[in-house]
Order: sequence, then structure tokens, then C-alpha cells
Amino acid sequence: MIWVLVSYLLISLGIVILFTASIAMYRFPDIYMRLHAGSKASTGGTLTLLIGILMRGVTIVEGGKIILVIALVIITAPITAHAIARAAHVRGDSGATVPFTDHEGEHRGDVPR
Repeated sequence: MIWVLVSYLLISLGIVILFTASIAMYRFPDIYMRLHAGSKASTGGTLTLLIGILMRGVTIVEGGKIILVIALVIITAPITAHAIARAAHVRGDSGATVPFTDHEGEHRGDVPR
């Protein structure tokens, strides 16, 4: 009984995390902020959701497939985030709609050393 409640809680939490990440990807102005929302929160939401499904008492074959998907998400999420960030950096266009400034309001490139 407690396993069912915990699994429902994890599944619900995963759905909320994924929904929040999708809203953040729409709302954030910069490719790097969107990348952060897409990689961190989506990975956490996916893992939470899959662990909740795994706790539901699946068969050995289904459990093996879910564990394989969890391993693939853990391996591929940082690689894809790095590839997207590197492509944005090489291109030089972040797509930001607001200027990046420091505490004193100066642009990052104009700060004297």
C-alpha cells in the first residue's frame, strides 16, 4: 500500500517537474537558460517519473527496459546539453533579448582589468 502511494507521488512529482521545465523553456529569453531548464529539470523529471513507474511492480522484462532507459537518460543528457551549448557558443548568437550586465550595470566586455 505504501509503495503504491510513493509511486503515485513520484509519478506526480515527475509530471510537475516536466511541466515546469516546458513552461521555463518557453519563457526564458536566452538559449543557455532554456538549455538549463531543458537538461536539468527534464532529466530530473524523467528520472523521477521512471522510478515511480518502476516502483509500481512491473515484470522483470519491463523493469529491465525502464532501467535501461534510466541509464540512457543519465548518459545522454549531459552530452546533448554540451553539444547544444557548444554549437550556440561557436555560432556566437545566444538569442538573448536582454543585455547581460554585471552589478554596476556595465556590459561584461567593458569591464576594465
